[in-house]
Amino acid sequence: MTRPPYHTVVFAGLLGGVGQTTLVANLAHLLASEGVPCLALEWNAQNSLALHLGAEQPPSKGWYGRFVAGSWIGDAVLANDAGVRCLPFGPLPPAVGQALQRLHDQPDWLAEQLQRLDLPAESWVLIDAAAPSPWLIQALRCADQLVVGLEASARALHLAGPVDRLTHAIPAQAQLGLVLNRFDPRRPSHGRCLTLLEHQWGSRLAPHLVHEDEACANALEQAACVCAAAEQAQSAHDFNGVLRWLQARARHPAGAVTP
Repeated sequence: MTRPPYHTVVFAGLLGGVGQTTLVANLAHLLASEGVPCLALEWNAQNSLALHLGAEQPPSKGWYGRFVAGSWIGDAVLANDAGVRCLPFGPLPPAVGQALQRLHDQPDWLAEQLQRLDLPAESWVLIDAAAPSPWLIQALRCADQLVVGLEASARALHLAGPVDRLTHAIPAQAQLGLVLNRFDPRRPSHGRCLTLLEHQWGSRLAPHLVHEDEACANALEQAACVCAAAEQAQSAHDFNGVLRWLQARARHPAGAVTP
C-alpha cells in the first residue's frame, strides 16, 4: 500500500497506567495550537481520550460502533475549540467476536479508512493504542513512528521482548521510540531505573522525561489537557519537549527500525 502524505504516530501501551492517553491528548493539543492539522484516534476500548480534550462525558458514539454497523467512521469524529479532531473508540457494542474476525480478515482496514478521511498532507495522526489488543496490528501497519510509553519501575526493564514483537508489525521504514512518563526525581528508585533504561534503549529513549505532575489530574477534572489548562506546569513543558523530539525524527527519519 502506498504510504499516505500525513504522518502517523502510534502510541502502543505495553504497561497500563503510564499516562499514555494524557500524552496523546496533550501532543494533539500542541500540534493544533501550532496550526498543524491533527487527528487523535482512540484505538482502545477505554473510551477516555475525548475526556482530555473537552468532553464532559465519554462519547456515546465512536469508530468501533460504526465499524460493526458497516457505517462511515468519519461520522464519529469530534472537534474541540482548540482545533483538535478526535475519533473516539465509543461504547463497546454487542457482537464483538464477529467484528474482531472482520478486523483480522481486513488487515489494512484502518489505513484505508484514514485515507478516506482526506486529511491534509501536513496532518499528523496520533493513535492511542492499547497493547496487546486484537486490533493493534491495524494501527501498527499505519505507523511512521511507534512510541512505547514507559514508567520508572522494574517492570519497564523487561519489555525488550514485547517491544521487539511490536516492531515486527510496523513498516520497515518506521521508527521506534520510547517515552518515560510519570517520572519523580525525588524517588531514588526512579533515578536508578532511568539510568538502566538509558543504557538499554540508548537514543531510542526520548531525551525529554514527562514528570509526575498533579497539574495533569487537575486539568482532567476540568475536561482539558494540561497544555491548555496550565501552560506553565512542568508536565506541559515536558510534553512540548516530547513533541519537538517527534518532529525532529519526522524530519530526519533514521530508516528501518533496529529493535
